[in-house]
Amino acid sequence: MTRWPGADLPKINPGTMFWSISVVAKPMLRNKIWSRIQPAVINVMPSIIIKTVKEFKVWRAHFCYSPKGKSAIDKMKKLQQGDNEFPYGNLESSVLSTCFLASKYLAEKDQMDSRRRIGGIQLSVSVCKGQRKPKNVGRNSLILHLSTFLKFYTADESIFDWVGKKLPAFGQGHPELVAKFVNALYKGEKISAEAVERITRKSQKDGIRLAHWKLQN
Repeated sequence: MTRWPGADLPKINPGTMFWSISVVAKPMLRNKIWSRIQPAVINVMPSIIIKTVKEFKVWRAHFCYSPKGKSAIDKMKKLQQGDNEFPYGNLESSVLSTCFLASKYLAEKDQMDSRRRIGGIQLSVSVCKGQRKPKNVGRNSLILHLSTFLKFYTADESIFDWVGKKLPAFGQGHPELVAKFVNALYKGEKISAEAVERITRKSQKDGIRLAHWKLQN
């Protein structure tokens, strides 16, 4: 069963809403979702949404024309899409939106909530025992999200339900491409494809699931 991201938003949050609308696969459905939540967004937090969108556009221009960012995007454009309804435009939108949210994420200002969610992940009960906050939560959340989108794009599957789910077993995660995006986003980061694979394998072993990113004020 296909559940388009953004079809049922848990609550209006600038980070959650911004990502969810941007990755809906079909433009008509995206417009329908936006028309449904637009009145609430306008009444609740217009200045935050406008500021976030403007900031994203500036960030995207800088990232896409930076040497490392452009190299990562050019490599992503060469991927072969699987037999699915997740076109390249939505892959690129998902990847860039998530990179933007990761760049805004401040681990020192974030705390794990009652459902063990922090950054863009949800930890298992066993992982939380004796551990207040995982290390490199922003970077590792980004790795899991990017790996998921690449798996969606390359798989012969039309299942895009990712919130509360583990890393998909289908599709190709392309760890070398994920590493390029991570190194392009974080200055001084030199993570390898092998390290990305270790992180994704450990996430499966530890029962880590994906969650909505949230922007801190």
